[in-house]
Amino acid sequence: MIKSIKIIGLSLLILTFVAQLLQNIIYKNISISEPLGYYLAIPGMPIHNGDLVLTCLTNKHYKHVFNELGMKDVSGQCANGMMYLIKRIVAATGDKLEVTASGILINGILYKNSKQFAEGRGIKLYPLALGYSRILKEDEFFMLGNSTNSVDSRYFGVINKTDIYRRAILIYKE
Repeated sequence: MIKSIKIIGLSLLILTFVAQLLQNIIYKNISISEPLGYYLAIPGMPIHNGDLVLTCLTNKHYKHVFNELGMKDVSGQCANGMMYLIKRIVAATGDKLEVTASGILINGILYKNSKQFAEGRGIKLYPLALGYSRILKEDEFFMLGNSTNSVDSRYFGVINKTDIYRRAILIYKE
């Protein structure tokens, strides 16, 4: 009887540990920027141009925009109370970024579906200014979502490596 109680107790302890571990590496995406579903985000995975990443925005102005878009604060994720965003890195250190009326140019090539909008669903998005141009410095990234309606670096700008939480890999599409 005591042996059974010890086994049950140990099993519950292991299950609790596994649940806590999974809670920190599996994230549900609820935004149309990337496919809806579950993403694996293992600590320590290297980050490269073209990767999907979980990011925390430090741009306080955008906390308000995301709240208006229905992406409410989730305590325990980002330090500023915002939820993680899943975006694709499309430009990194040394890449030249230009904002044109046709969309975003990266190293002189127009990125597909990258035209900016002044507002979305009646909410002002504050796009980067036309003519904005810069070469990304070390540990800077420009991100775009999969959807033309994604609120991404076209609006909140270049982010720093310190704002990237982890690389994300889609494991289950809803």
